[in-house]
Amino acid sequence: MTEVVVAIIGMVSTLAAVALPLMWRAHGRRLDAITHQVQNDHPTNLREDIDFIRDVVLDVRADIAWLRRDHHDLTARVNRIEGASW
Repeated sequence: MTEVVVAIIGMVSTLAAVALPLMWRAHGRRLDAITHQVQNDHPTNLREDIDFIRDVVLDVRADIAWLRRDHHDLTARVNRIEGASW
């Protein structure tokens, strides 16, 4: 019985010695692919980009609000002029 256990341990050790380096190399390739996907390879910080986009959106919202007020004022003026002509 002892010989069988020693043989199994020897076989597992041999398989592990062959399989582990292969598994580590495959794992390293996967890590390289993941690193490439998350690596910041552009010159600006993501936070700066997001802040810039937020500022642009806020400027556009302010312009739209101004245009809405202007349109409302013009509509009211036209209504007053048309009401005065009757």
